[in-house]
Amino acid sequence: MLFIAIVIYNKKSEDIASKKSIQKLREQYDLDHVRVIIIDNSDRNIKSENKFISDEGIAYIKNNKNLGLSKAYNKAVNYAKHISKDFTNDFILFLDDDTEVPYEYLDKIYKTAEIEAHSSNHINIITGMVTSGTVPMSPTKGYRFRYKASDYITKPGIYEDITFINSGTAIRLDSILKVNGFNEELFLDMIDYTMAYELMRHGLCRVNVINYKITQSFSGRTKVDKRVLIRRYHIYKKDFEKYCEITGRSKMFCRMALLKRRFMIELKSGR
Repeated sequence: MLFIAIVIYNKKSEDIASKKSIQKLREQYDLDHVRVIIIDNSDRNIKSENKFISDEGIAYIKNNKNLGLSKAYNKAVNYAKHISKDFTNDFILFLDDDTEVPYEYLDKIYKTAEIEAHSSNHINIITGMVTSGTVPMSPTKGYRFRYKASDYITKPGIYEDITFINSGTAIRLDSILKVNGFNEELFLDMIDYTMAYELMRHGLCRVNVINYKITQSFSGRTKVDKRVLIRRYHIYKKDFEKYCEITGRSKMFCRMALLKRRFMIELKSGR
């Protein structure tokens, strides 16, 4: 089975960007093959028609506040484990609520998951090649202070010990459980890099990069109010420092990376 997990924040469930693609996938495959889990982290009362979430095969879990991505992801994982008939072979696909993913991509992820579930390839992660505009973003050969073109995975194939962003990536449910889920000390950032690190550490980071490119939007890449960028930076700073602690990165590396990000804020804000 393929579970699709989406965390929404201060948004109506029917406004999920990939809703049409998800609905088409659900029409193609029955409840024993595709299920959707929506975790609502909204801290405001958003009026919703609830037409989408009332459909059979869609679980809607409402939190009373923004718990952060890690805790929300773990709620989705625990729900999937609870209803899974075979969590050693089921995959869970994570999607952002604001990125529209084509049906063809979802279908390719689903079909690949069905093949890999019982193959001898020992694949635990399935992902595509993600770009922001024309710039490659994921997967990569690891977190870098400065990326070179050779650091990006730009060809499909089987890879080991590479990093990936969560959105658009399907992970074997059993593998997530073996590393004790997502690290809940992280609120919003570096969650995917930390998950990749834990999977590597447990010998579980074997990845099938499928032959499909998707474009995603990333927060902080457009020129916005400096105050917004600074607030966002402080969230990132706390998570990044924890990531460096978990993965054994040096304090110097951590400071330099944060200085670089702070400098980029000045450029983006135009000041």
